[in-house]
Amino acid sequence: MLAEDKSRMAMMEAAKLAEDLRMEQDNTQRYEQERKMLESQVKDLQVRLFHCLFQFCFWPCKYDTTYCPPKAIGSNFPSCYC
Repeated sequence: MLAEDKSRMAMMEAAKLAEDLRMEQDNTQRYEQERKMLESQVKDLQVRLFHCLFQFCFWPCKYDTTYCPPKAIGSNFPSCYC
């Protein structure tokens, strides 16, 4: 009976360890998804901040839809480097 009890206890411990490992893997996967989401949000906020801060310092480029910096900040002429 003693050997059977030890075997049963070992099986229960192994099942508990397997469940703990699965939970840890689930948490790691969730944290990784949240990290990627936050990185995406940070990039989006950086772009929005850039456009907000520099919207009056950049002029529309006449060759495409991007924005180019003016040749001289404070210049009265809205020209770009293109």
